[in-house]
Amino acid sequence: MNREEKVNSMIIGQRIKYARKSMNLTQEELGRLMCTDGKYISRLESGKSLPSLKRLVQLSRALKCTCDYFLWDMDVPETGSEDVDIEFDVDNAVDVMLSVYDSISSGM
Repeated sequence: MNREEKVNSMIIGQRIKYARKSMNLTQEELGRLMCTDGKYISRLESGKSLPSLKRLVQLSRALKCTCDYFLWDMDVPETGSEDVDIEFDVDNAVDVMLSVYDSISSGM
């Protein structure tokens, strides 16, 4: 995994963690909702793994958010923050989506 992919996986992981905590779910509970385990969720949240497209859709459904939330370059608010200020950079968002696609494609 190169530096750019690592940063992108870290951003996606932060968003997964924030969405999970906002729904008051543990990693194990989210894992069960996705027919996997808490260790997989931990790897995603720590940026050690990227979700496949199928898992990304499962995450979005389980966490009641869109796939865009994980992929677009938005600021991730700190846990407990009341206001969410969403700003994004389209060029970076495309890079993130391509990075996820490339990582999935290379695994096939």
